[in-house]
Amino acid sequence: MTTNELALSSDLPTLTAEINAYKRVAGEAIFEIGRRLKHVKEKDLVHGQWARWCSEDIGMDRAQADKFIRVAVELGDECTYTQIGLRALYEIATLPPEERTRGHTIPSTGATKTPDEMTVRELREVKAALKAERERAEKAESDYETVRDTLESMRDQPPQVEYVYVENADSDPLAVTGDVRINGNVQRLSEAVGEVLEEFGFFQYYDRQVQALSERSRDELTTVVTALERFTHSLKRALNASDADVIEI
Repeated sequence: MTTNELALSSDLPTLTAEINAYKRVAGEAIFEIGRRLKHVKEKDLVHGQWARWCSEDIGMDRAQADKFIRVAVELGDECTYTQIGLRALYEIATLPPEERTRGHTIPSTGATKTPDEMTVRELREVKAALKAERERAEKAESDYETVRDTLESMRDQPPQVEYVYVENADSDPLAVTGDVRINGNVQRLSEAVGEVLEEFGFFQYYDRQVQALSERSRDELTTVVTALERFTHSLKRALNASDADVIEI
């Protein structure tokens, strides 16, 4: 037996407690190293030789040193991460603050975990999914702004009212025909859609919240979406129809 083996206890609860204690010490050491690296770098205590000092004096490349610093800056005030390794800590530190403590669904397994329960691979999966969701939201916002600008531009234009002369009209000889009433209502529809988008456009940015709606709200929203789809489909069909497809009523 070696000296180290002789010094170890044979009591499992004691060994368990000792392992957990050393894990905490190791975790706390990451933050303490990061704080000191940050201090050296910010105060330029190595006089412009940061990369050289990291490599030659402490045996650490610059990228790794920067990870220690990022972890200390982002998570140093939170005491729940002291039993996690540097790689996982760095992945957590580079999550948005609001995403660090809530549960996330792992894309590859469907399991729900908080970041401190995830492996490095799971953290990277979740980060990629969050990035994709953020990009979809940004695109949706961009599309919404384009539609809003178009609607506002149309709203600023004066209504295009046309009059036709009707022989033997019972009232004013300048009578507004059914076709012209349709033209006028396009302007009203444009304004109404613009108002709806301005008031409720935020729905398209909240995928998770929409998925968490109550059953009654989901059914009601589904009914609304279906009605809107039918309405827009009918209008698209009319816009794309040829003269031969139009049925006179």
